[in-house]
Amino acid sequence: MKKKCLLCCFFLLIFAINSMAADDAEIYLKNALQQLHLAENFQGEIITRVYLNDKVFDYRTGIIKDGGRADVNKMHTFWQLKGTERGRKIRAIPWFYLPPDFSLVQHALPTKPISTVSEPLQRIEDDYEIKILEKKDSQAIFELDNGYVIQKVTFDLNRNIITQIQVFNASKRIMATIEYVNWKEYYSGVLLPERIKVFGEEGQLMMELVYLNWKVNQGVDRFANILPAKWNEAVEELKAKILEKPDRDEYHYQLAKLYEEQKFWSNALEELDKALALNPKLEYREAMARVYEKLGQYQEAINEMLIVLEKKETGAGYYFLGNLYTHIDNPLLARQAYEQAVELDSENLIYWERLFWNYRNSSLDDERMMKKAIWAGEKLVKLDPERFQYRIYLGDLYLDSGEFDKAFLQYEKARELKPEKSLPLIKLAQYYEKVGQIELAQDILKDAVKVEEHWWNYLQLGDFYLRQAQIEDALASYQLSLQLNPHNTDLAIKLGRVLWQLGREKDAKKYWYQALQYEEANIYTYIKVGEILLEYNLTKEAEEVFMKAIKRFQLFDTRGSESGLSKAYEKIGLMYLEKDPAYAISSFEKSYAYWPGSIAAQYLGLRELKRGNLDLAIKYWSEANLLDGDNIKPYIYLTVVKGLRGEVVGTENQELSSIYKFLSLEERELLSKFFGYFSTVRALRNEAENTHKEADDAFRNGMHDFLRGNLLDAVVEFKRAVEIDKQFKKGHFFLGIVLSLLNRPDEAEKHFKIIQNYYAGSNAARASGELNQIVQKLFWKVKIL
Repeated sequence: MKKKCLLCCFFLLIFAINSMAADDAEIYLKNALQQLHLAENFQGEIITRVYLNDKVFDYRTGIIKDGGRADVNKMHTFWQLKGTERGRKIRAIPWFYLPPDFSLVQHALPTKPISTVSEPLQRIEDDYEIKILEKKDSQAIFELDNGYVIQKVTFDLNRNIITQIQVFNASKRIMATIEYVNWKEYYSGVLLPERIKVFGEEGQLMMELVYLNWKVNQGVDRFANILPAKWNEAVEELKAKILEKPDRDEYHYQLAKLYEEQKFWSNALEELDKALALNPKLEYREAMARVYEKLGQYQEAINEMLIVLEKKETGAGYYFLGNLYTHIDNPLLARQAYEQAVELDSENLIYWERLFWNYRNSSLDDERMMKKAIWAGEKLVKLDPERFQYRIYLGDLYLDSGEFDKAFLQYEKARELKPEKSLPLIKLAQYYEKVGQIELAQDILKDAVKVEEHWWNYLQLGDFYLRQAQIEDALASYQLSLQLNPHNTDLAIKLGRVLWQLGREKDAKKYWYQALQYEEANIYTYIKVGEILLEYNLTKEAEEVFMKAIKRFQLFDTRGSESGLSKAYEKIGLMYLEKDPAYAISSFEKSYAYWPGSIAAQYLGLRELKRGNLDLAIKYWSEANLLDGDNIKPYIYLTVVKGLRGEVVGTENQELSSIYKFLSLEERELLSKFFGYFSTVRALRNEAENTHKEADDAFRNGMHDFLRGNLLDAVVEFKRAVEIDKQFKKGHFFLGIVLSLLNRPDEAEKHFKIIQNYYAGSNAARASGELNQIVQKLFWKVKIL
């Protein structure tokens, strides 16, 4: 802690030397506080949303301040959090920045109000050691440490606001991350966040504060305007009726509807529960489902709606169910629900549109879904023939399915319906390009720009010129597009590519590096630029871009950038894979720490495989994003390992159908051969062989180690088995497999040769002739030391 006398001298020095003040974290905090003092009077509401045990609880607090008068309309007790771990964690967070007035806003928190500190920022220098960790551009990060808790505060220097606080315990383990989202400027120039999010140590969302209906320095009203007087009267009246006649279910239902009206979701659920207990009406159950939907508890809502629809089928009910399935990302069940909805209400345009998009989103690789999407699109056009967007939707489907004449008719009709819109012209140009009428496509794209001089239209024209190898024309169109939409990172990057093709490398780089400075640039902008530099063999510059991304975003934008930071480290690892494998592995470990689904898991798994830790390798591969077309190696590795252990019983088509289209020709051929030997491996593993009991026991031990993923112990046991019985077929076979997996191909080949010499012509001999080569090609093309 700082001594008081030192503080006095320190602040005298600060105010005496202006240039030093800008570098002092305490002054930044004071600036933030000073801005909030501009809010002389204000009123609004805060919804406190707590996430607990897969449930969401909403609490509503009205806040009002006018000069010396302040009040809080607190309509909650936070009783659900009592005694819970989540409640304890929230209460343990040292809150010190709650705009616009800490002493009032703290009542919206599920904590006991801190009565000893009217405004924590006033005396923060007494309670914390403060130091600046980083200052760059318009942001700074500084650290507050009181010996018990460390807080890393990200500060916007231009707006004098805090954007993020990371809270660590004394052991420097993260406890919580507080994010201030989407600051909004009010009448007086005061900034308030629209939302404050609180994440736990593992990144899980624990709590949100949502600022609603705020006005600042415009005079205040009584709380009756926050919670209408008539509403309050109606609530009290119903409560009195319930006291008088507690068995009247309709009273509870009416009270629930009132609570819904003012977004008191927890109260609404409680009253609906009581209504259902008294009378299990479907109306009550459906109302409950809709409240669950508002709370984001979609599975609970689905459960209620399934009960409702079992007894009473309606188009509206199935449509709502379809939306719920969409929320939990289950397009198949959503589709079935939407189909039921249109069957029950065949003229409802909204139902048909939702069903259309369900089909459309599934139609890219599914011819059956494409036909259904066309059918739904034709129905939309029939129901509303004057809506030009439906014509565009249907035209796109016809174009994708090769029905060019039908596509033309829909685009032409869309143009007739909306001659002032450029989109139908863009679509007509796509049609003409598709059928080979290039000049006509170009003329129509130029017409589209005349109809609407929009940046996107110039982008379409530029893309067209690029496809036709008219590079200079593409450049001119992209430049016009960027003029209309400056600071668009994708446009700047695309412009750089065209300049590079024209041999203007210096100008190309200027646009790429400029894109990194735009306000909308994020970590993926850096990755895109880095990848382009790699593409043009500018490896040193690419690495610098990736490192800049890491340096910038791990400090200022930790949440939401995890996969991007992972990607940056992954790219660096791949760059060093051959020339410095140790550094590559170190980069992959950092990549994996940010996002286990990264390609890094593939290489970390190979590292563990070579060390003999097959179980850990499998863990890495299982966490990778297996069905991403750029990252299917882990899926191959897992399939091969299962096959070599005799665990694959499905056919090649069954096991590989989901990734077949992503496989290279070599991978397809190797895996096809491999599947031909899986039955041999499985049969050999279970085959009874006439050998010494000691050899058989050692083999069983080795197989046990192999199945548990301990390859080094498996080698010891399999070697012991073949030393006891020099012609032990199973022992040599599985010893060869394990040695091959360990990237010891020469040793593996020795044991496979023994099988071919002693058991020529057998299935085991045929398999051992190729297995070692296949394993080496599938696993060990890239050497990791």
